[in-house]
Amino acid sequence: MVYNDEIMEAFRMISGLNGETYKTIAQNKEKLITWKEDLLNAFISEVKAHSGDMDSDDKKEAKNLETTLVDWYEDIISGDTGEDFWNRQWKVGLKYLADDVDLNLLIAMMSFLQKKFAEKAFQEYPQEQALEIFLAFKTITDAILATIVDGYLNLYINAIEQMSGIKRPVIERMASLECKKILEEDG
Repeated sequence: MVYNDEIMEAFRMISGLNGETYKTIAQNKEKLITWKEDLLNAFISEVKAHSGDMDSDDKKEAKNLETTLVDWYEDIISGDTGEDFWNRQWKVGLKYLADDVDLNLLIAMMSFLQKKFAEKAFQEYPQEQALEIFLAFKTITDAILATIVDGYLNLYINAIEQMSGIKRPVIERMASLECKKILEEDG
């Protein structure tokens, strides 16, 4: 099983993810690699600042995110943009799912890292270049998030299909009907 290239094609079309996006990151990777410890430390500090609000499962999930953060960041700025790169990103999402990391926490972490990356970019580059680098990073990480979310959803649907025997189109139709019902009730 591999990531869904249809998701990536749609994302590329709408977001503008292209060779220039990757080139922007690759041209700056020598400086960007030096940010990995700062980004990791910012994430750790944020988790510690909110650890009083976290239950033990949340703390475990945060630790799981922390342990793969540096490798994941290095992979993003490596300049590798091929199918193997996207399969690794998809598998990162699978690992988090297998480790019971809540999708909401993963999305929040991505948003936090994008914000911290932007802060670093605007501290270390002229404004126009910082914006270009940040937007490239954000576009790539948004695509990664789309790939991970698609993987989560597909795994849930596949698990339901395999365990219940209900075919995917029926599951999707049931979800659509439930959405319509909720919207009508709130109407």
